Amino acid sequence: MKKTLFLTSMICFFLHVNIFALDQISTNDNNKTKSYQGILAVTISKSGTCLLKVILENLLGVNNIGPSANYSKEQLEKLISYNKPYFFHPIEENSYWCVFNYPKAKKILTIRDPRDVIISLVDFIDKEGTKLWPQLRLEYADWMKYNRKEKIKAILNTNHLVISFERIDEIIRKCDNTYVCKFETLVSNQSCNIEAILDLAAFLEIPITFNEASLIAQNSYGSNKSVTFYKGVSGRWKEEFDEELKLLFKRNQLSNYLFRWGYEKSYEW
Repeated sequence: MKKTLFLTSMICFFLHVNIFALDQISTNDNNKTKSYQGILAVTISKSGTCLLKVILENLLGVNNIGPSANYSKEQLEKLISYNKPYFFHPIEENSYWCVFNYPKAKKILTIRDPRDVIISLVDFIDKEGTKLWPQLRLEYADWMKYNRKEKIKAILNTNHLVISFERIDEIIRKCDNTYVCKFETLVSNQSCNIEAILDLAAFLEIPITFNEASLIAQNSYGSNKSVTFYKGVSGRWKEEFDEELKLLFKRNQLSNYLFRWGYEKSYEW
């Protein structure tokens, strides 16, 4: 009896070791077939970060890391060597440097109309609290005393989004291997845009069919993993920007990206 148990245990052990080894070889071989090393997703707050994470999980079959700036250089190098997506916001000083230090890494950048970013951010802070946006320098109780217009003004008075958009723009101008993922292209009619998923797959050198992309779209939009996903629509700013807010925004550095990134045809909007 003891001999049988021993032999069974040894067989299970060797099977486990061999499966692990095969998994490692498979991962390494898969990396060798790619022309790049590393996937860095640099995302602006409220521009589809959670949705993009779920899409990449479904596309690559791996769990993504981040958004986080807490990884050491050694940990980050390991993630990059295995082409495991690492998410971070450009405001995070401890991570931002890596987009320039790893020229062979693929960079996926999310952008969105900054006016809609602000509106979505108001909803987010209302729900999750001011602790997640410390630059406001407001206690949650004080924030909730503000009306919607005052909240928009408070966000415009910080430089958090300005720095984020500036850095995304810098990556676009200075780095190769970049894919700009517009929120407005990724999300359409309360669903994922299948063509955007196909483009993303092509960028990552992953051959998939239209039907496979369609399935990924269905399994990604509205996923319970997208816990911060709010409405997923564009143009909400038009409901809340009066003439005063339009003027304040036009005086803000964020307005530079409306024309530069094709959200407006001129500065007269």
